[in-house]
Amino acid sequence: MAAETEKSEDGFFLSGAEEATRVFFRALLERCWAEDPRARPGFEEIGEVLRGLRASVPRADEARAEP
Repeated sequence: MAAETEKSEDGFFLSGAEEATRVFFRALLERCWAEDPRARPGFEEIGEVLRGLRASVPRADEARAEP
């Protein structure tokens, strides 16, 4: 089963997972650059968010093991 692809603004094709990751990081960066410093996440929260993302992505060797 092939992954769905979508053409990005810059002409590259992204799989659904790649696009979701791109949207995720964009949202995180926008929070980090919020005009109000109190709305920005701290380093601990950023670490938690990134660890959560990492845990949700299968490792390369696990992805190859799937039939």
